Amino acid sequence: MTDMTQNKTAPSMDHKGAASNQADMLNKRIKSTWSKLSDDDVKLYTTQPDQFFMKLKNLCHVEKADAEKQILELKKETSNSSMNNNPKNVEKETHAA
Repeated sequence: MTDMTQNKTAPSMDHKGAASNQADMLNKRIKSTWSKLSDDDVKLYTTQPDQFFMKLKNLCHVEKADAEKQILELKKETSNSSMNNNPKNVEKETHAA
């Protein structure tokens, strides 16, 4: 019975790992876009977005609406980047060519 339990939890751990990796990639892109933000400032985006946007405005002089648009683009880039790094997707692209 323990084997079945372990097998059920394994996929969700992989999903959590992928989500965590994608969040890390997004944080790195945010940091590279607005280098005046500290790592702790960047982490506020997921934990306390209002404080994140306040810091961004104070340090980088970027309005919330503008930042949200840029972050949406960064999310798209991050999503596309992680899709391209997925071996299953690379295999599909290779067979399609």
